[in-house]
Amino acid sequence: MAALRPRRDEVRDRTGGRRGRWTEWRSLTMPVLPILGEHSLIPPDEVHEMAADRVVVAGAGHDVHLEAPDETARLVLDFPGEVQGRWSRKCDHSI
Repeated sequence: MAALRPRRDEVRDRTGGRRGRWTEWRSLTMPVLPILGEHSLIPPDEVHEMAADRVVVAGAGHDVHLEAPDETARLVLDFPGEVQGRWSRKCDHSI
């Protein structure tokens, strides 16, 4: 039966076929905010592969949005301003 389960680096698509997810994750060009629980089901090595910049919510498990909804909301609402601040610092505004 183990052969029927996808490997950790694969997910099933709608047709039941397997496809890797890391290629898609690495191809993202927009800012992302990975929010993970301290006790998440995702192994630390996979978390690092997903994104070096991430937020870990102390005491939360895999369902951070359910276990820490206020903290999750604050992080999501603050994210656009943080992205804007990082972007503006990278730009040369002199003409």
